[in-house]
Amino acid sequence: MDELQTIITKLERQRKGIETALLSLRGIGSNGPSLKTTTMSTSTNGKPKRSFSAATRRKMAEAQQKRWAEKRGTQPTEVPAEVTAQVAPQAINRRSRKVQSRSAA
Repeated sequence: MDELQTIITKLERQRKGIETALLSLRGIGSNGPSLKTTTMSTSTNGKPKRSFSAATRRKMAEAQQKRWAEKRGTQPTEVPAEVTAQVAPQAINRRSRKVQSRSAA
C-alpha cells in the first residue's frame, strides 16, 4: 500500500509541474500576464533580492577594511567617496567634434 501512495504522490507532483508549464505557455500566446512577468526577482533560496545604496556599500567597505587592518595590524586605506573616470582633454575635444558634425549633418 505504501508503494501505491508514493506513486500517487509522484504523479500529483508531475501534474502540478505540467499545469504550471501549461499556464506559462498559455500566458505567452495571450495578452495576459504570464507567471514569469508576475513574479518578483528572487535569489536561489526564494527570498526577494536586496540591493544596497552606494552610501551603504561605501560604509560596509570602510568597516570591512577596518576589520582587515585590525587583523593585519596596519592602518586602513581611504575609500574614495566617488570614483570618476579621468578623460584626457584631447578625447573630450574629439567627442565634441563628433557631436557637432552629427548635429550639422
